[in-house]
Amino acid sequence: MRRSGTCLAQDEVNNKPFPDDFLFGTATASYQVEGGWDEDGKGENIWDHLAHTHPELIDGNATGDVACDSYHRYKEDVALLKDLGANHYRFSLSWSRILPNGTSDNVNLAGVDYYKNLIKELRANDIEPLVTIYHWDLPQVLQEQGGWPDDFIVDAFADYARVCFELLGDSVKYWLTFNEPKQTCLQGYGDGSMAPMIQESGVLDYKCTHNVLKAHAKAWHIYDDEFRAKQNGKVSITIDTSWFEPVDDAPENEEAAETKRQFTFGWYVNPIFNGDYPEVMKTRIANRSAAEGLDESRLPAFTDEEIAYILGTHDYLGLNVYTSSLIRAIPEPEIGQPSYYSDIGVEESTSPDWPSSASSWLKITPWGARKLLNWIKKTYNDPDIFITENGVSEDGTDLNDNIRVNYYRDYLSNIRSAMEDGVSVIGYTAWSLMDNFEWMRGYTGSADDEINNKTFPDDFMFGVATSAFQVEGAWNEDGKEETIWDHLTHTRSDLVNDDGRNGDVACDSYHKYKEDVALMKDLGVDHYSFSLSWARILKNGTADRINEAGVDYYKDLIKELKDNGIEPIVTLNHFDLPQILEMQGGWIDSFIIETFADYARVCFELFGNDVKYWLTFNEPYRVCREGYGNGVMAPGIKRDGELEYKCAHNLLKAHARAWHIYDEEFRAKQQGKISITIGSNWYEALNGTEENERPAEQLRQFTFGWFAHPIIKGDYPEFVKFSVANRSAKEGRLHTRLPAFTEEEIAYIRGTYDFLGVTTFTSTMVKEPFEPFEVGSPHFQFDTEAQVLIWDAWPSSPSRWLRINPLGMRKLLNWIKTTYDNPTILIMGNGVSDDGSTLNDESRIDYYRDYLSNVRDAMDDGVNVIGYTAWSLLDNFEFYSAGYKERFGLYHVDFESQNRTRTPKSSVEYYKKVVSTHCLVESCVKE
Repeated sequence: MRRSGTCLAQDEVNNKPFPDDFLFGTATASYQVEGGWDEDGKGENIWDHLAHTHPELIDGNATGDVACDSYHRYKEDVALLKDLGANHYRFSLSWSRILPNGTSDNVNLAGVDYYKNLIKELRANDIEPLVTIYHWDLPQVLQEQGGWPDDFIVDAFADYARVCFELLGDSVKYWLTFNEPKQTCLQGYGDGSMAPMIQESGVLDYKCTHNVLKAHAKAWHIYDDEFRAKQNGKVSITIDTSWFEPVDDAPENEEAAETKRQFTFGWYVNPIFNGDYPEVMKTRIANRSAAEGLDESRLPAFTDEEIAYILGTHDYLGLNVYTSSLIRAIPEPEIGQPSYYSDIGVEESTSPDWPSSASSWLKITPWGARKLLNWIKKTYNDPDIFITENGVSEDGTDLNDNIRVNYYRDYLSNIRSAMEDGVSVIGYTAWSLMDNFEWMRGYTGSADDEINNKTFPDDFMFGVATSAFQVEGAWNEDGKEETIWDHLTHTRSDLVNDDGRNGDVACDSYHKYKEDVALMKDLGVDHYSFSLSWARILKNGTADRINEAGVDYYKDLIKELKDNGIEPIVTLNHFDLPQILEMQGGWIDSFIIETFADYARVCFELFGNDVKYWLTFNEPYRVCREGYGNGVMAPGIKRDGELEYKCAHNLLKAHARAWHIYDEEFRAKQQGKISITIGSNWYEALNGTEENERPAEQLRQFTFGWFAHPIIKGDYPEFVKFSVANRSAKEGRLHTRLPAFTEEEIAYIRGTYDFLGVTTFTSTMVKEPFEPFEVGSPHFQFDTEAQVLIWDAWPSSPSRWLRINPLGMRKLLNWIKTTYDNPTILIMGNGVSDDGSTLNDESRIDYYRDYLSNVRDAMDDGVNVIGYTAWSLLDNFEFYSAGYKERFGLYHVDFESQNRTRTPKSSVEYYKKVVSTHCLVESCVKE
C-alpha cells in the first residue's frame, strides 16, 4: 500500500509530502515479542538463559517467556499493521527457533513454519516483510562455545543466513544481517550490561565486532552469489547511533565529536562503506595499547583480502536513531585497565534543555536526526538510508501518548527536511508496534518509572547543604587565615580544571548569608547543613586565639536561620584544614587529635546553645584517601596505600574525642546530637554473581566500613585488616601498613554516634580482578582486591565520576541497615551536576525524584531514615579540581557578576513542592 501525498499537517513542521514510494512501517524483535520460548522445538538463547538464571538482574524479574505472545497471536499483530496502513513490518528471526543447536545440521521446521506463516500473512495484507537475521539473541549453546568473540561464529552465522535465504528468501525482498551490532558487542562483551553480560571492555568488544563484520560480509556474499539472481532482494545491516553534537564551537570539541561518531557509527559502517576501521580508532587504540605495554593493538587488524571482501557489502544502509549527546574534549585518560570508553577519550553529556522521556538515556532532539543524516550522506558517499528504528518511551500509565505523537511528528519533519537537503532516505520504521520486553528494563521501559507514591512522615526533615570553602569567599577577610584549599588554589592553580579559579570569593556567602537564608525560607526547608571554617574561627588553628569576627559571622548566620524556622546542622570540618596545621603534619600527625578536640570544644561553647545537630567530619574517606593517598584533593599528597591509613586513624580518634567532649561537657545542657558524615558510592557486583559480590563487599568495607565499622561495631573491618596485613607482609614489611587501635581506643571510639550522616551520589560496578594485583609499591586499590568498571549503561552527568543509578541509593541504605544494626540515618548530601548552560534543569528534577523514591522505598524496607539533604543550595566551587564548571546548585550563581547573582533553576519549584507536600508525585498515599 502506498500513501500518495502523505504529509505532516502541523504548520510548524515540514509540510511537504513524502514520496509515493516512501516506506512507512513499524518494528519488533523476536525475543521481545514472540514468547513461546521453549515451544515446538525452539532452543535456549542467551536472553532465555540470563532471565532464568539471574532474574534479579532484570526489572521486575521479568522474562520473555511469553512477552507479547506473538508466536500465537501473529495474525492479530498483522491486523494491527493493516489498520495502521503500514507499508512494511520489520521483525527478526530467532536463530534458536530455526536452528535449536545453532548449527544448520538440525533445522526446526516448526520454527520455520512460524516465520513462513507470518510472512504469508503480511503479504496477504500488502505489507512488505523487512527481516533481520540476528537481533541480539544468540543460541546459548553457541555462547557456551565462545560466542561472538570466537572465530568459529563467522561460519556458524553464514550457515544460518544461508538457511534463512533458502527457506524464506522467495518472499523477502529486504534483509538485514544484524541489528545494532554495537550493542551486541559493546554491551554483551564490553561493559557487560546486556546478555551474555561478559565484561572485558577494550578487548572482547573489539574481537566481537571483528567477527560480526566478517560474518555480515560472508552472509552478504552468500546472498549475492547464490540467491540474488533468483530472489531479487537486497541485503544490508542496521547500525545504531546518536547524533554527537560538540558542546560548543571550539575546534577541539568538534574533533572530539567526530571521534565519538567514528568510534560508534564508523566502527561498523566504515569497513563496509569505505574499507577498514576508521583511522582515528586504529591510531588511538594502537597508541594506548602500546602505552599499556602490549606488543600489538587491542583492535584486531583486517588483512587486505578481508578489507576487500567486506568493502561494499551493502545494498542500502539501515539506521536506528533515537537521541543526541553533547561531546567535549578532555585530557587523555590515564593508562590503566583497557576500556573502550578510555580509548574514545571524550566527555559525553546531555543538555537539561532537551525534553526527557520515560527512558533516562533518551532525550528528545529531533534536530539531531537531520544533522546525522546529512553527516552520513557526506561521510559515506550518499547511501540509500532506511531508518529501521526511531521512537520514544512513556511510562505506560496513559493511552493519551502526546509525547509520542509530538516525537514522531518532529523527527519525521527533520527527516523530510534532510531529504530536501539531498539525503536519500527510502523508508521509516517506528519503534515499536507494541509495548514489549525492553531487555534489562523488562516491561517497565525504565528503571525509574515506578515512583513511590507514599508520603514521607510528617517529621521527616528536608533540607539543603553547602560547605564553608565552597560558598563563603572572603578568604582572608576579618582575620580569617589560610586553609589547605586556599593554599592549593593559590600555589597550584594549574590543578583546578577551570582556568585556575579559586574560592577567594566563591558565592560570597560571607556577605550574602541573609540572601541565602531567604532562598531557603522560600524553599520551605526544615534544615540547612553548612560547615564552619576552622581557619575563620581560630587563628593559627589552635584554641588559644579565637577570631571574634569569624565567630560573629557564624552566630549571625545561625540566628538568621533560627529566626526563619530553619534548623542549623553544623559540620566542624569539611575538607578545609588550616594550612598552618597542615605544615605541622596535618591529619597524618597525631598532634591533630587534641588540636581538633580543642577546636570542637570552642565550637560547642560558642554555638552549641543554638545547634541541635553536629557532625564532626564530612566524608572522611575523601579527606584521607584523596588528600593523602592519591592526592587529587588538598593537600595533594600522594603516598598511596600508606598515608591515607594514618590519616584515617587520627581522624577517627579525633572524632571520638570530640564526641566524648560533647557527651560529657555539653549534652546535658544543650540537648543536641553529634555524629559524623560518611560518604560512599554503592558498589554493585557485576552480574550479581558470587565471585563479583565478594570484591563488591570488600570495596564497601574499604570505603564506608573503613570509618563506620570502628564507630558502630569497634575496630576496622576484618577484611580491611587482613588484606592490608597480608599485602604488607608480601611487600617484605615487618608490620602492616594499617595502624592498629589499642583495646582502650576501640572501646573509646565504639558508639560515638547519635545518628549516622550519609552522603551518596553515584554507584560503581565491581568485578573480580582478571588476575591478582601485583605485589610491589603499596596501592590502596590493590588492597581492596577489587576491580572497578566504567559502567556506561548508567546515564552520565557533566561530572565524569557521577553515573546516575537511583536504585543504588536503596541498596546502600539497606546494606547499612543490615551491616550496622539499622542506625538512624540522616542523608546529608545527594544531588547531580549540570554544566551551567541553562536554568531548565530537568535532569536534576528527575534525579531528585528517582533517588528520593528509592529513599522512600528503603524506608518501606525498614531502613530508619529521618531526613534528606539536597546538595546543594547554590552552584559553588566544586572540589575534585572542577572549580565552577560542575554546577550542583538548585540556584544558579553568576560567578562573572560582582553581585554573584542567584537565580532559581526549574528544580527549585519541584523541590519546594516535595518539601511542602512530603510527596514526589501529583497524588500521594498518606501513611
